[in-house]
Amino acid sequence: MQGNIFTAGVAPGAPTNDFEIKFLICHLLEQAGEPVTFGQLATTFQKTGYVNYFEFSSLMSEMLEQGHLRMLGEGGMAYELTEHGRSTAKQFYKDVPLAVRERCERELQRQLTLGRRMRENSVVIRPEGDGYVITLEIP
Repeated sequence: MQGNIFTAGVAPGAPTNDFEIKFLICHLLEQAGEPVTFGQLATTFQKTGYVNYFEFSSLMSEMLEQGHLRMLGEGGMAYELTEHGRSTAKQFYKDVPLAVRERCERELQRQLTLGRRMRENSVVIRPEGDGYVITLEIP
């Protein structure tokens, strides 16, 4: 039995080909309504089990080259859809099963919420005597 590194560990009912995964990525970025990091998308797919990390990583590079996505910021840490990507999301999102879309949408929203909380709240830990002083700033 020969294993495939690009489908290893993928849950039943997951997208079965590159096109469906690209459609799902476009759909998720469209639904997010804000830039999304590679890590947030990767974690979404790891938590749902719908897309293998190696295939996801490969397809993100391909989608950048094909003009579906663009990187934002100097470090290129966040992505957003181009017009081509938005068109793809609107035209083909139904090619991905509803249950898969909904579960991925919920997980991505969870990841985006965690990211916002990390940016908005700060924690400072400083040693003092034989203990520590912890300062939390929550707006």
